[in-house]
Amino acid sequence: MYFTDEKVTHYDQVEHSDGEAFGKFFKLMLNQGINLAPSKFEAWFLTTEHTEEDIKQTLKAADYAFSQMK
Repeated sequence: MYFTDEKVTHYDQVEHSDGEAFGKFFKLMLNQGINLAPSKFEAWFLTTEHTEEDIKQTLKAADYAFSQMK
């Protein structure tokens, strides 16, 4: 996830995305029990082991995290 106003199509845009915003989002998610990769360069993965409840919990945590970042 990249915090930027641009559509990300190449590495330079990722490099210039807002790392501080990612760090804040990461901590807000971690505080809610969602363990993300700790770098703005990492990807999120969904596996067959994730349940509907896991997905709902992650989306709820993300909604909360975004609301705290405004």
